[in-house]
Amino acid sequence: MRLPTTSAPWAMQDYPQARQRELNGLLDLVELKKGMVVVDVQAAGGYVSDAIHARLDGAVRCVCIEPSDALRARISPRHTVLAEPVHAFPSVPAQSADLVVGLAGLHHSDDMRATVKECYRVLKPGGHFVLCDVEIGSAEARWLDEFVNEHSSAGHQGSFITVDLLDGLLGDAGFGGANVSRKSVPWAFASEDDAVRFFLGLFGLQCDLSTLRAGMYDYFNISADALGCSVDWNLLYARGTRPLN
Repeated sequence: MRLPTTSAPWAMQDYPQARQRELNGLLDLVELKKGMVVVDVQAAGGYVSDAIHARLDGAVRCVCIEPSDALRARISPRHTVLAEPVHAFPSVPAQSADLVVGLAGLHHSDDMRATVKECYRVLKPGGHFVLCDVEIGSAEARWLDEFVNEHSSAGHQGSFITVDLLDGLLGDAGFGGANVSRKSVPWAFASEDDAVRFFLGLFGLQCDLSTLRAGMYDYFNISADALGCSVDWNLLYARGTRPLN
């Protein structure tokens, strides 16, 4: 299991709205309903599960799959937390979940095909699997495997995806009605300085701020003015449904 670089705990706490478009792009793919059982694959600190819990006024059970000890410790006790790898989570019973979500964690799986099949296994007939992740050859992929790999102690080497690969993984697992699309979901900040600080913390970087700032402009389109700062961010989004029969 290729564990992600451990983010600083303050990054998402201090900038909770930075990735709102990315999150909305994922959750807008499915209708959330009270009483659901949701499995959050590669839950990190519980960002997605917390958002679902808030949207449903707590009327939901979220099961967080997170193999990293450090990240798992940040997940709220209101969620069920499992220390299992993302390619096999046997503690989740078959056909027990209404929804499986994955936000940018698939590229850390040792076996993406096994991960997608596990997501299918735990879904009830008619249940949905929604995910987003980094596309091969994108600025985001290069940022992670080049800049983050060089400037974080844990490094970074991801198994990224393409539209065809993701469509094939969903189809091979048995999902029907698979839909994969590329979305622009810029990260938003009050200022450029906030963007730089967020990147430093989120990616666990160990470099000076001038190096980081220059690197961000090398990889991404960034617009900053008196009204705020936007960092272009693009991901592939997908949804698949387990057939009723």
